[in-house]
Amino acid sequence: MQPKILIPVVPTTGEVLPGYRVGQDYVNAVAAAGGMPLLAPITPSFDRGAAEDWMALADGLLLAGGEDVDPALYGQEPHPKTSAICRGRDDAELILLHLAMEQKKPVFGICRGMQVMAVGCGGSLWQDIPSQCPEAGCHAQNPAAGRAQRIHTVYPVWDSRLHKLLGEKYRTNSFHHQAVKEAGSLLTTAFTKDGIVEAVESEDGRMLGVQWHPENLVMSSRRALRLFEHFVNLCSQPVKKPEDICKDGRFLV
Repeated sequence: MQPKILIPVVPTTGEVLPGYRVGQDYVNAVAAAGGMPLLAPITPSFDRGAAEDWMALADGLLLAGGEDVDPALYGQEPHPKTSAICRGRDDAELILLHLAMEQKKPVFGICRGMQVMAVGCGGSLWQDIPSQCPEAGCHAQNPAAGRAQRIHTVYPVWDSRLHKLLGEKYRTNSFHHQAVKEAGSLLTTAFTKDGIVEAVESEDGRMLGVQWHPENLVMSSRRALRLFEHFVNLCSQPVKKPEDICKDGRFLV
């Protein structure tokens, strides 16, 4: 039976026929890795009861990219560059995150999703890299060049779970102006050369967050797909070790 991967989907705005959205690459990547995507709309009435019902159906939780996280959730006032906050989404995803942690179900966070993980575990964010970390390089590439274009290299921490999956370095895409400043109870396990945090993990290995967008790289990078395979595998039983997924060639593109 395929593991069911819960992906929260958010309301669209400014459209003639409002709906719910999530990037199709997230859904396709989960399916390519052997999981069954389970899309959970964040409705106006979404509460802990709804979250419990959704998590009862799921084997794991994927938190996707999107808007800036409300800085009030980590004790800060909004920076002038912080925008597009969706507090309803923040609250819903934090409830789902904490339920997944309580139930020891795996979590994979991507871009904003990694930032939600850090905030949910007691951490904080840089609200705007260019103004608050002026020594940092470019982390927000031009999307017109394509989502699969890779602009910088991330360096996983030695012997971390991510290092076992990706090796010593990995070239990635990048579409963010915020970043994890403090990871709370999570471990920071990858960085770019300018010191920006690019990955976090939990000590028990059941939570992994990355700042880039591997879902856009699955068609061109075996290692990007491996991240989803690792996550889907954790959501199934019995759980394998990361090394079992890497044994077919750890350092592919």
